[in-house]
This record gives sequence, structure tokens and C-alpha cells, in this order.
Amino acid sequence: MWNIVAELVTRLGAVVLDPSGAGVVCRAEEHAHLPPAMRDDAIVIEMTGEALETALTGPRHS
Repeated sequence: MWNIVAELVTRLGAVVLDPSGAGVVCRAEEHAHLPPAMRDDAIVIEMTGEALETALTGPRHS
């Protein structure tokens, strides 16, 4: 599921709102387009399913 969401976000040039309310997750390309108040709390990642999952839920523990 995370791979599909990451691909959709990339194709749309979108950002993902962190459901905890901590900010947004985005690629570097979208970061510059965020309102100034959102830039400080943004998590910039390479938009892959694994990176998106980790940014939103934290690292997995085996």
C-alpha cells in the first residue's frame, strides 16, 4: 500500500499530511512550494513506500 501512495504523491506533486498533526511529508521538489509556516516542520524524503511508511509510523522493529 505504501508504494502505491508514494507513487501517487510523486505523480501529483503532492505532500502527505502527517496524521499526528506534526507536519507534512514531501519530496525536496515540493518543499519550496510549502507555505513558510509549514516548511520548518516538513519531513523531506525520497518518496518511496518504505521511506513514507518510516516517516509516518517510525522505523519497524524486527
